[in-house]
Amino acid sequence: MRCVSAWSPAGLSGIFETHIVEDPLLTGARGAGLALKKGVTVTACESEQQGVKISISDGGKIIPTVSTVAKKLLSMFPGQLGVEIYVDVSVPIGGGLGTSGASALATALALGRLLGLRVSYLDLARIAHVAEVECKTGLGTVSGLVVGGVVIVVRPGAPGNDLVDRLLFDKDMKAIIGFFGSRSKPEILSSARLPLIDTVGKRLIDELIHERSLEKLLEVSKRFSLETGLATESVKRAFKALEEAGIPYAGQTQIGDAVFTVVRDEQVDRAVGVLNNLKAKTIVSEISWEPARLV
Repeated sequence: MRCVSAWSPAGLSGIFETHIVEDPLLTGARGAGLALKKGVTVTACESEQQGVKISISDGGKIIPTVSTVAKKLLSMFPGQLGVEIYVDVSVPIGGGLGTSGASALATALALGRLLGLRVSYLDLARIAHVAEVECKTGLGTVSGLVVGGVVIVVRPGAPGNDLVDRLLFDKDMKAIIGFFGSRSKPEILSSARLPLIDTVGKRLIDELIHERSLEKLLEVSKRFSLETGLATESVKRAFKALEEAGIPYAGQTQIGDAVFTVVRDEQVDRAVGVLNNLKAKTIVSEISWEPARLV
């Protein structure tokens, strides 16, 4: 049985401004966030049984973008082939850590290679982006995952239509995420709150583009979550506790009930201790300069 695996970093978004139009390739979001070394590995294998079988690590709920990408790619395959897809996720699902986009992209890369499709990396990334838009699980996550690092999506849209810049940071920096619970992206992305989100997001993203730094990203992410009302009570408590511990720069993962910060190695234990005291599921990860790739 032949198998192909691909990996994608998780994608943490700290701020966004939606751009939703009829064409899914032009639909997306301006915003900024981090690609994490912790992420998603997808293994796609040939199967004797027709159709697509999908399983998620730890018995997790099937991620809709995976099946959507699989159907799109199998429709491009000239023959009949059954496939099994195994998705190994190393971060919480539904916490604003880009698992839908990362799973879509890794599935596209692994399955595209398994099927021997004559398509490029960019083609597959665009398919993953469209799947996210159609499933209403995200708008601009894939744009950051095909670049890696600390990113600003300056122009929205699918890879090839977008414009993504990267911020520089010191190598001893670690991302710390405190996860309190999952939230429904489709509900928020279709809510009456979007006009306010977009107004605040545009203003603060413009500030970040004018002053491109990691500290500024964390600052505008916090202000964005508070001014839009997206900040949960758990996130507000975490902001306050981190500030009192001497860690003033923190933001909220979008769209999740989770807080994140980026600190130097010597501050990691302090940040983890604060979040553990708040009963958060705490994740420590390096920032990935590498984009999604075959493994």
